[in-house]
Amino acid sequence: MEDKKSLKNSFFLVEAWNKNKMVTSFILFFICAIAFFNVKHIETTPFFIWSHYSTPHSPLEHLDKIELKINGKSFDLTKLNRAKREMIVLPIYYFIYLKANNFNSYTRNFIHSKFEDDLSPTQLANVSNKLSSSKKDEPKFGQWLKSYLAHYYTQRINSIEIGVYDLKKINARKMIHSNYKTIKIWDDL
Repeated sequence: MEDKKSLKNSFFLVEAWNKNKMVTSFILFFICAIAFFNVKHIETTPFFIWSHYSTPHSPLEHLDKIELKINGKSFDLTKLNRAKREMIVLPIYYFIYLKANNFNSYTRNFIHSKFEDDLSPTQLANVSNKLSSSKKDEPKFGQWLKSYLAHYYTQRINSIEIGVYDLKKINARKMIHSNYKTIKIWDDL
């Protein structure tokens, strides 16, 4: 019987209650409030954000797949580990985004919206050109991509082509390539 009583008294909240009833009451209220909010699906940051984890996702009908060709031959990105592949693919997706939007990026739009009243048009252009990509950076991206791919491609790189396939869903487990579109070709690199 003595062991059960000492075990009960060693429980954190019992010790806290014996030392300071006000602080323990606050802790118990906080625990109960968090439990109540979780049951009611009310966000209580930073503990659990319901909308982040429980928003339903609709099935995708199509996806874009990057096709990278070096010297006219398809480069199989799946042979690279995930980190190396993402260091190639993510900048390519961003380049495709910039090209599709005539190099108007979120960064450029943010700079213009926040500093338009504070800077002269010349200063604004200088700041946005230094902090975001512009059309004149297009050849630099090709050079960067060539130097990065040289680590993984054994032959000399003369040309790089970036294209996109539209992957269409046939059923739950199968998708097919369709509609190849060339985005950019860099020759004589």
